Amino acid sequence: MTNSLCLGGYRTPTEGMEWSKIKRYLLPVSSQGCSMRISQMVAAILLAGSLLDVAPLPAQEVDWHQRFAEQAAKYELSHRESGATFEMLEKPILHYTTPTRMGGDGSVFLWTDQLAPVAIGTCFTYVYQGRTNRKNAFNVLTNQPIKAVYEKQTVWMPPENAIGFKAIPNAPPPAENPRSRETQMRGLSRQFSLEVTNRDGRVEQCRLMSKPLYSYETEDRTGSLFSFAVGTDPEAVLMIEQSADSSGKPQWHYAWARFSFYPLTAKHRGIEVWRKEGSENLRGSLLLRTDYQQERYITFRPEYIEN
Repeated sequence: MTNSLCLGGYRTPTEGMEWSKIKRYLLPVSSQGCSMRISQMVAAILLAGSLLDVAPLPAQEVDWHQRFAEQAAKYELSHRESGATFEMLEKPILHYTTPTRMGGDGSVFLWTDQLAPVAIGTCFTYVYQGRTNRKNAFNVLTNQPIKAVYEKQTVWMPPENAIGFKAIPNAPPPAENPRSRETQMRGLSRQFSLEVTNRDGRVEQCRLMSKPLYSYETEDRTGSLFSFAVGTDPEAVLMIEQSADSSGKPQWHYAWARFSFYPLTAKHRGIEVWRKEGSENLRGSLLLRTDYQQERYITFRPEYIEN
């Protein structure tokens, strides 16, 4: 006589029981004496799965930093007239998070011309209505005419001579020693402050990051980039650079580059020296907005330029 398994008439628990204990509820009976209906068989199968407490496979996490690097590498930045290409640094100069804003992550990338900064860009995510969205943003850090091409499409042509360096009031002459100049630049950066006005109208003091994002020494230029951030998310970048004044003497100069579409106000020793109103947060197609492509600072969702 062939034996089979049939669920007995016991009250059984629904979870937390090991397989060795399940056997007590599965009784061997004769195939001729068992008249189990299909619904009972289904119940038995479901019960067994519940008792075994099999956990679902975890969802695979997205390596956003890797995806940011891959996307940034698709941008080709070059001189609009000569066609000379600019080099993107191999590694991002910053990874940041925005837990107090919209819960995203980001990486900051830098393009250079013989070590001097040309443009700064970020690839980042933000969470809106439970969905993770991607955005890119760029700002120019040179007075040269440049352009950015993404997958053979020109997406950014900022104006030339856009930096507008200004002398830092009462700054000491640049030191002769490179290490001393670096110390000077860090000290000068602490003389500045930055405020951001959030979407709800709340004014927030930005934090000067303890280390420069990037420092450079060329034949005729010495400088550093400093981040003023909310948390670790940069709202603006302060450029401090040694260059000659009108008499040809070396002097410390500064310039600001916004990195947020919120309104920004910068001060030097408590006196306002730079103000930017809110910038457009582009929601439509970048390729249909040639006027927006010519802005110094742009922010857009990359799916509007991807094929």
